[in-house]
Amino acid sequence: MTAAREGLKAELDSAYVRLLGRVVLFQARRYDESIPALETLLEEFPEWILGNYFYALTCASVGDWPAAVRAAESAVSATPEPFFKGILAHCLRGAGQTPEADAIVEELKELEGSRYVSQWALAYAMLGSGNTEDIVSRLRRAQEVGDPFLGVHLVFHEWDPLRSDPRVDRILRDLGMAAWTAEGVRERFGE
Repeated sequence: MTAAREGLKAELDSAYVRLLGRVVLFQARRYDESIPALETLLEEFPEWILGNYFYALTCASVGDWPAAVRAAESAVSATPEPFFKGILAHCLRGAGQTPEADAIVEELKELEGSRYVSQWALAYAMLGSGNTEDIVSRLRRAQEVGDPFLGVHLVFHEWDPLRSDPRVDRILRDLGMAAWTAEGVRERFGE
């Protein structure tokens, strides 16, 4: 490995460690601390997929939909993976761009027959659509297939309105995430 590549790898390794610290703040719902820290990382690495991904999620959590859309679009432009398209669809829906969000959801549904599409990402893309039955069905399927994104991402506050649904409560408990049920979130965050 050349010295230049070793230096870049060390920078990215350091950035990744810093990103993990921002993720902890995000999961603790300390968005006011997480956002500026993520912005600093993105100043250094503006096209970094993971940085844009977490920035999109964090901005969505505070309702800064224009920033969330920009960051999700940046992640999708770097890699058109269905997972990131699901994040973009959620951000577009939050920004009031429902037709664009619905188009991505339909695209992801069509892709299901030919490649892996995260059921969690598809459910997240549909949040806010009013289609609770399909969303819960996708979450159940994500659990059945062992979708690696399910457990980590059910901590997002956007799921709070569905936490009291007995089916979502059961999924959380089955995943060993009782702290993230409606009752657990009320106890933890006083919400």
